[in-house]
Amino acid sequence: MEPQEIASFNDSLSRCLASEDFLDRFYELFVGSSASVEELFRDTDFARQKRMLRSSLYMMVMVVEGDDDARHYLERVAERHGEADLDIPATMYDLWLDSLVRAVSERDPEWSDGTEALWRKMMSQGIEMMRSYQ
Repeated sequence: MEPQEIASFNDSLSRCLASEDFLDRFYELFVGSSASVEELFRDTDFARQKRMLRSSLYMMVMVVEGDDDARHYLERVAERHGEADLDIPATMYDLWLDSLVRAVSERDPEWSDGTEALWRKMMSQGIEMMRSYQ
């Protein structure tokens, strides 16, 4: 990704996180996206889950920027979500991304089609890493 794309993504992420309920709205959309997701998150500590998601979003940016520590972090997350541990189905990543993009569209006051494309592009590398552990 180009530096300007990364900067634009970071600006959008900052605007979203400035909305107090951005992460809540994402989880509301994601958990409501299918019965399987709802079951998976039935006993989830959402305060902890939101902290982990916030960290993971920043780590995905850092991976795109070439940061090895961030890549190792996401590899550990991917391994945890993989077949040998939580066994998250690959199809859930599509639901995850669609829910995330919808939450961004609702909370980023500068939302545009370009913003959507940017979020999908930025998340793609991390999502592919997650899928590689299936």
